[in-house]
Amino acid sequence: MSDIENLFPPPEETLVESNYPDFISSYISLISGDPNNPEKFKGITDAPRDFIEASAYFLISTFVGRKFVYVNLPETNIFSSEEELFGGTLLNLWFLIIGKSRVSRKTKGVVKRIKDLIKEINPDLQLSQAFTPEYLIKEMASKSERSKTGAVTHCAWVDDECAWFFESLQKKDYMAMSEEFLCKMYDGEDYARGTIGRGKEYISNPYLTVFLASTDYVTKFLNEISLQKGFLNRIIYVMSKRERWLPRRTDKLTEDEKNEVRYIVTFLRNLHEKREGTAMTFRHDAKVLYEDFEKRIEERIEKENLEIKEGYYANLPDFVLKIACLNRIARLKVAEIKSCLLYTSDAADELDGVDLGGRRI
Repeated sequence: MSDIENLFPPPEETLVESNYPDFISSYISLISGDPNNPEKFKGITDAPRDFIEASAYFLISTFVGRKFVYVNLPETNIFSSEEELFGGTLLNLWFLIIGKSRVSRKTKGVVKRIKDLIKEINPDLQLSQAFTPEYLIKEMASKSERSKTGAVTHCAWVDDECAWFFESLQKKDYMAMSEEFLCKMYDGEDYARGTIGRGKEYISNPYLTVFLASTDYVTKFLNEISLQKGFLNRIIYVMSKRERWLPRRTDKLTEDEKNEVRYIVTFLRNLHEKREGTAMTFRHDAKVLYEDFEKRIEERIEKENLEIKEGYYANLPDFVLKIACLNRIARLKVAEIKSCLLYTSDAADELDGVDLGGRRI
């Protein structure tokens, strides 16, 4: 199998670092190429760079699991007997990329790379591509794993042609409960239900990331009711066109590209295998800026009739917070990840204003 076909081979044991300052830049340069260094980083696909950037954020979001959270007292169980536990905003993201068939390279250029990495690091994270609500609940309940935070249900739903799902929501009565259930999974809420045949099914501490792809046909089924109910506004939509055409690449990866492959796999594997939790907070000046943004969003929701836009406005502050935290994680060195009890308030991040305070959970 060629280097291009098997882009993510098992990493070497030695820790490697990237030629780039962060994971996001490394992943985009490997997959899309580096116009400033085209001899070393030629690019694997001509899929839109926006799609590749979205997939890079998705990968970090997936493999951090519940190991990193943004500290948030309203989401903390203040009545817990475990003093060391803390709650916060989870960093899971849901994406839907929308582009034309073939020319946007959604399947082979984008989704395949995500599936390759999940398969390499932990294939058990992957949910079935197609499912009924009954099967989805059963499958997620069976995926609980033990960690130092207790039972965690850690899953990723990746599908390169998802229009069937959104169409089924509109046309098939048995899919009706999917939206409410998935909303609970996005929010990380425990879920329990009793069945006659299987007894009680329980999903503990869910952490679900989603990366879907479709043509613009899917927009026929993205309706106002689902937005107002809160399901569709949990998704980040990415619509883009490719910037250039590339011929099919047949040569092997360059040595610099191979190094980035090793770095990407090692970085994500270390995130996934991390056993200690890290609490994240904004630096004071960034916190002031973020809270002003959040306040202005909430004032618009209260005072204006935003109609269909109201639900999406409501999630904008959370998207900003999650992406800021993921950007900070992306700048960690491979050697730093597992040792994170890393950062304290005097080691502020000047770019995103995010501090990482080491704390066991």
